[in-house]
Amino acid sequence: MIIGFDAKRAFHNTTGLGNYSRTLIEELAIYFPENEYHLFTPKKSALFPFENLPAPQFYVHENTSIWPDVYWRSRLLSGAASQHNIQLFHGLSHELPLGLGSRGIKSVVTMHDTLFMDFPRDFQPIDRAIYKKKWAKACQQADIVVAISEATKSRLQHYFSLPEDRVKVVYQSVSESYANPPDRQEIINTRFKYLLPDNFLLFVSSIIPRKNLKNVLEALHIMNDPPPLVVIGRGGKKRRRLQRLAVKYGLKVLWPEVDSTKELQAIYHSATAFIYPSLGEGFGIPIIEAQMSGIPVLTSNISVMPEVAGEAALYFDPTSAESIAESIQSIFHDDALSQSIIRRGKQNVSRFTGKVCAERMNDIYVSLL
Repeated sequence: MIIGFDAKRAFHNTTGLGNYSRTLIEELAIYFPENEYHLFTPKKSALFPFENLPAPQFYVHENTSIWPDVYWRSRLLSGAASQHNIQLFHGLSHELPLGLGSRGIKSVVTMHDTLFMDFPRDFQPIDRAIYKKKWAKACQQADIVVAISEATKSRLQHYFSLPEDRVKVVYQSVSESYANPPDRQEIINTRFKYLLPDNFLLFVSSIIPRKNLKNVLEALHIMNDPPPLVVIGRGGKKRRRLQRLAVKYGLKVLWPEVDSTKELQAIYHSATAFIYPSLGEGFGIPIIEAQMSGIPVLTSNISVMPEVAGEAALYFDPTSAESIAESIQSIFHDDALSQSIIRRGKQNVSRFTGKVCAERMNDIYVSLL
């Protein structure tokens, strides 16, 4: 197969959508090297060292036209794909270039969430309007819409009236490096650098209202002997507001600015437990990172969290500080419960390996050609 990708975010996005793009392309190249892969991006960058991938037929195409990048991606990319004999084009994050179908090119688009419609107050009105137009057009145009979870599939069908046979679920994979304990010295150095306590509760996520960190602070506040909390995530004014709240409540909360993935992995492996209190997600990768790291997960009983965490988590009502506090209390004082959740977590992560993800996606490609 000759497959094209909109790889802008693979080369220029350092967070979720970029990680998804890079990881999927890498996995396909590893497990299906016989395919021919073409990456279309306005410009290359060092963020994605594609030269190291094993597929022998691997090409990157930049915007060499006189037109702005946004116009090239939306209006001219289908022509560029046709010139390179692309059989199937995959938009990796909510978008597809116009005109693929008229050139005989099959198309797949990955839809990661519908959060801008589920939580409109978290987004600017102009952004919501742009996203809705792009999302709707991509879903209408694509031969197959890939949702990263059953929960996301359900929301896509709700908002865009997509027929069942055009929406397929392919779970995201998570870097299996999280399953390998960092070097002991790396853990020691990281703990010393950030002054981490012996036992602590870990929160990893951006700090916005939907992520619900405030209710975790409320829960710790009503506990008799709350554990220390380590928060890793950016949030600007919202983060500073919660920092002030933690001081007001007299809580021991650390807010390290982590410098690397290795340090993040070391912190995961050092934590006593991981908490993910989100009110809504498209997937929830930190849950799997924590399970791979061998620590028990406490998470919300709504949205995609039960689908992703499976039977390997202790669930709570994210709207109730009392429910969150009870879960924290249980995990820090019941070692048998904690060990049981850890064992089940290590089994659960087998659903999210790179091989499983690549095989499922390649099957979808084959079905269209």
